Amino acid sequence: MTGEVFRLHVLPAGIGDALVLDYGTETDLHRVVIDGGVGPTAQPLADFLGPTPRLELMMISHIDNDHIAGLLKMLEAGLTQATIDDFWFNGFRHLPESGLEPMGPVEGERLTTFIVDHQIPWNANPAFSGGAVTRGSAEEPLVATLPGGLACRVLSPGRQQLSKLRPKWLPVVQEADLDPAVPLAEEVLRPPGRLERMGAPDLTQLAAERTPEDNKEANGSSIAILATWAGRTALLTGDAHSDVLLETLDRWLGPEGTLEVDLFKLPHHGSKANVTDALMKRVRAKCYVFSSSGQGRSQHPNDPAVARVIVNSTGDRLLAFNYLSKRTELWQDPALQAKWGYRTLYPAVAGEGIMINLLDL
Repeated sequence: MTGEVFRLHVLPAGIGDALVLDYGTETDLHRVVIDGGVGPTAQPLADFLGPTPRLELMMISHIDNDHIAGLLKMLEAGLTQATIDDFWFNGFRHLPESGLEPMGPVEGERLTTFIVDHQIPWNANPAFSGGAVTRGSAEEPLVATLPGGLACRVLSPGRQQLSKLRPKWLPVVQEADLDPAVPLAEEVLRPPGRLERMGAPDLTQLAAERTPEDNKEANGSSIAILATWAGRTALLTGDAHSDVLLETLDRWLGPEGTLEVDLFKLPHHGSKANVTDALMKRVRAKCYVFSSSGQGRSQHPNDPAVARVIVNSTGDRLLAFNYLSKRTELWQDPALQAKWGYRTLYPAVAGEGIMINLLDL
């Protein structure tokens, strides 16, 4: 079919994620929004979507300020009047053994309040029927199909990750500035950490660096999907834990199975705690996407994480960054690219993010 579209927009979202996935044709375009970045992302996201967009799906991967604050601010302030056909988000009521409990103001949190008050379909796809968005209990992960034929296979979370989040829900909600009793705070940017680069990096040594793995319950509850359309695939992982993704791959493809995708939006903005050597050996892509401004103390994407991508991948692959910053500029070094055989993509105009057309990969 001529005029087919399958593209990912990685918007400038500060230290967070704000993704827009388009599929279909230019005359019959379907749109999915995944996460909404930090608070200041609200207006750019609204401007990108337009005043009255129709969305097949809006999805928040997990409770975390840098994924939810911008989208929540956009919705609460009415910056766009979106028609949302389904909203995927695991709230307190979706955590194991929570469904029958009365939901207080904090347990409900701000996004739940908005969804309920505006009567938006919530986890309504037949794959979930109003329950939690999870990979399911079978060996093959659940697949939810959207209008227009986008198939979304859920690789994370499992029931265990939602169980771990349940006792942490209250402090996580308060830390993420999602308590309905407290006005939405203005974003305060943390000062950047200190770069520790000295000379040209040894990528093999960087990739092998021993680093602790992410153990935050909120990140572990991230919804991660493998989106498939027109024979192309995009793995979009939120802040998912590497061990959760690996467990899913073990169950689905076997302990030695490798997942081949066209595009891989790396977990946790390229954190060395989530982009592990083991995960990168099991997932291979033509394009690896890093979503982070590089600001803040975490300094994402971390050098060891980028090194693990490069060292464990082969062929003509693209590393795509939605910001050109002191944190990411190293990877455009011609000598590194020539030695390791990769290419890079940065925004053509500062502050505009990037777009990847999966049909061109």
